[in-house]
Amino acid sequence: VLISHCLCTTKSKVSGFSPRPACEQDLLNVIFENGYGIIQLPCPENRVYGNRRWGQSREQFDNPHFRSQCRKMLIPFIQEIKDYLKNGYRIAAVISVYGSPSCGYSGSFSNTSYGGELCIDTMLLQTDSSHLERTAGIFMYELSNLMEEHGLKIHFADYMEEDPSESIEKILSLLAD
Repeated sequence: VLISHCLCTTKSKVSGFSPRPACEQDLLNVIFENGYGIIQLPCPENRVYGNRRWGQSREQFDNPHFRSQCRKMLIPFIQEIKDYLKNGYRIAAVISVYGSPSCGYSGSFSNTSYGGELCIDTMLLQTDSSHLERTAGIFMYELSNLMEEHGLKIHFADYMEEDPSESIEKILSLLAD
């Protein structure tokens, strides 16, 4: 199972955004109890902007530099996946983070007005226009494209931190296939 970085290491999230102190323990338990190991993907936000970054929207990550950095980070994982598959292993799923502007798959945080100087006026405008868009975050979009380019077919499943039980049910169905 490939898994988004912050599901194993919640400290990589933007400060204050994690509902758990260390990891998504229930999710990891389900994966391990079903006989799967994990391949922890890198956190693109943390790698490019560091741990003391501000929260950002999908639109802020949607630029040539961030996309190229995502692809550079992902190429070794594509090679690793191909090697596992060549040697008879099964990669059951890619587990992403619902709502993440970089690591969401079926939904990502969007705000077209994000940007500019951080002050009370821009913060109010930005808060008013924030929404969840039914599209992949930049990192997962690039992963999906690379997988397609290399002929890899692996299902994606978003983990919803607000409703872990529903997410775990879907992930369990992928592990059972």
